[in-house]
Amino acid sequence: MKSFINTQAFLDFCHSAFDNIPIAIDFLDTEGKMIYINQAFSDFLKIPVKDMTGKLVTDINSTSKFLQTLDTGKADIAVKHSFPNGHEAICHRIPLFDNQRNLVGGMGMILFEEIAEMENLLNRCKQLDRKIKLYQHEIARLNRAKYNIDDFIGESKSAVQLKKLVTKAAKVNTNVLITGESGVGKEIIAHAIHQKSSRSHMPFVSINCSAIPENLLESELFGYEEGSFTGAKKGGNMGKFELANGGTLFLDEIGEMPYPMQAKLLRVLQEKEIYRIGGKYPLSIDIRIISATHKDLSFLTQREEFREDLYYRLNILQIEIPPIKKKKKDIPLLVDDFIHKFY
Repeated sequence: MKSFINTQAFLDFCHSAFDNIPIAIDFLDTEGKMIYINQAFSDFLKIPVKDMTGKLVTDINSTSKFLQTLDTGKADIAVKHSFPNGHEAICHRIPLFDNQRNLVGGMGMILFEEIAEMENLLNRCKQLDRKIKLYQHEIARLNRAKYNIDDFIGESKSAVQLKKLVTKAAKVNTNVLITGESGVGKEIIAHAIHQKSSRSHMPFVSINCSAIPENLLESELFGYEEGSFTGAKKGGNMGKFELANGGTLFLDEIGEMPYPMQAKLLRVLQEKEIYRIGGKYPLSIDIRIISATHKDLSFLTQREEFREDLYYRLNILQIEIPPIKKKKKDIPLLVDDFIHKFY
């Protein structure tokens, strides 16, 4: 029975599919005779196609290992091979089978012709990877949590319970919403959660959503590409999301975030990627969001001033910090701490 690889229909297919592509490809029959060679392969070997067709592969390339591939029936993927013309290349040698697992021939492909250039490129990539890791460590060093749980002053029952909750929250890699009146220590708790988490060696980046004008908040969060708007820095700029990648982003006063920006934040939480302003390609991010507010977000969602879907994304774990009036036992400790710091 004639193999499909020896039919005119198969050769016609090869000519239409492979004649004009820049990748060197050839096909062999079960005996190792070359039945199809495209022009890229011919150019690589510097031998005309007509002088190779029908010849045994080892007659054309004495160093070829294709006969062993056909004999064993096992593919050689991305192997380094030296050719008689002095060239080295990364090649595929793939045996082909029919539906009954009978050998019908083989396919060869040259992936990289310039091994030295490829190795040089790989070395440059390794160097770049090392530099990126150094930059990441420097970013983490410059953007680190300043406080830990010991900086939250209090020995009352509610304070002790709060510290235990912080320890538990830190172990769970999920978004946290911190609520409480102004001045109760929401920022300290956010820092403490990061310090006790598995992300503690990565950046802790914070932004106050109420302190930045609405027209600047997007560029602060997402960054921008060079030339994306008038006044954009040469080379563009990283946003808070990029700076916090691998670590924690603290969104203080989240209740003040403009409604249109809430939709963009929701998309980040859903897709785990961002687009810089003016950027064409997404940037993958891996961050934990800790947000804080003195407002009642559930009430704001009812008034349609805060997105309900975003609220539930941020409020996976909620930590409520009680006001000072509910932990009077801690007032002397807070006074002592204040005097120690400022006098």
